[in-house]
Amino acid sequence: MKKFWRALTILLIAALSLYGAYAFFKDHPSIVAIMQKLMQQMERSQFKNSISKMYKIKGINQNSDRHVAPKKIITKIPGHIYVAMQKPQGPANFDTDNLPDALYSAGPLDTIHLAPGEYHTAGFHTQNPILIKGEGKTPQDVRIIFDGKSSLSINLEGLNKLEMENLTLSSSLTDAYRGPLIEVTNSKLILRDTQILAKNFEMIFKIGQGSELIATGVLFSPGDRGDAIRLTHNARLTVHNTQFKSFRSGITTDTRDFSGEIELDNVEFTNGRAVALSLYSGKCHAKHLKIERIMGAIFLAKNASCDISDSQLSQLETTAIRVEKKSQLSLSRVSMSECGETCILLSDDARLDAEALLLKDGKRAIQLLQGSSAHLNQIEVSQFAIAIYSHLSQLTINLGIFSDISEVGILLKASKLQIGSLSLSHSPIGVSLYDQSELDGKMPTLDKVGEAIKNNFNNSKVNF
Repeated sequence: MKKFWRALTILLIAALSLYGAYAFFKDHPSIVAIMQKLMQQMERSQFKNSISKMYKIKGINQNSDRHVAPKKIITKIPGHIYVAMQKPQGPANFDTDNLPDALYSAGPLDTIHLAPGEYHTAGFHTQNPILIKGEGKTPQDVRIIFDGKSSLSINLEGLNKLEMENLTLSSSLTDAYRGPLIEVTNSKLILRDTQILAKNFEMIFKIGQGSELIATGVLFSPGDRGDAIRLTHNARLTVHNTQFKSFRSGITTDTRDFSGEIELDNVEFTNGRAVALSLYSGKCHAKHLKIERIMGAIFLAKNASCDISDSQLSQLETTAIRVEKKSQLSLSRVSMSECGETCILLSDDARLDAEALLLKDGKRAIQLLQGSSAHLNQIEVSQFAIAIYSHLSQLTINLGIFSDISEVGILLKASKLQIGSLSLSHSPIGVSLYDQSELDGKMPTLDKVGEAIKNNFNNSKVNF
């Protein structure tokens, strides 16, 4: 019975307290308004956090190491957002000192202007076509640094493009990371006068399905751990007036189902650990290339096709150009020197068409294997052990000049050679034939050649 009366007493006290609170707030409406405003601010903050998660936009405030949700900016000039690292240093019409806020606020076709400084971000995701432009005198004046393993993800679903101009993009990551720094899907990314200096990512750019990267006046330098650009599916790449320095591979493609296209003009590759261009299927058009101090220059496989003109390749450690598995290479006005093992290696039904080709200094200038073919017009070869080695392949030389060959000019094994015009000088042996090879056309012009034609075991045909 005592417990019942105690509970009843507590209920009566609570009811009187609620009635007193109601009477108090009824007579003080200003307090009620303050509480309602606080509730609205809490709801608005929760909404912003949910939007931030939905669009995957995170940033680091320049004045704090704490991750904060971005906020909407009301700009002074419609379509333009001006960002400055510190307010006193910013332009008179700056809008914010926070890059994530600017990215969050930018609408379609807006321009984000970055004043000189260093901008840190944990990475961002954009779904609007915008231009991010550095306002410094050089790309080094405006630096965007990605902190940690997060990066820039671009997915515009085919609706226009993202442009970046006069910037330097890099990462503070010190440990190796397998992901790309920047990934593009269903979008077009345009880079102008920009430097990419991330050193510890597996690749800087991954250009995916339905995407295109256009780079003009760009420096790619991923370090010896990473590839500069990797293309997948039907991605397209256009690169003009650009340098690739210090990389594992310059441009690579997916080894399975790549069907895109690459266009290069006035591009330089230097100091690479692997190759400058690796193309599995797909197409490549290149001119005015300069490739030097690299393991290998170009690799083509799986029905890939590539035409290269007006280019120079030098100081290559192993095989300069390797073409295999029914791929096709066309060379015009190309010079190659210091090729290492072999300047050009063809195998598995690959095809080479070359005109005005200059090859100098190495072990073998051209090597053909396993059903490959080569058509050479105006080719000059000097300072090799063997100028051309052919096994189970076909070779046509319309006009050739071979000189300073230390072992043999042309060595054929179960192969066919058609000669239009060929000049051989300073070589122990001109042409050496094995395993039922065939030699047709015109007799080479010889100068200081020890033995013109060597028909080993007399089982080959010479039709002059």
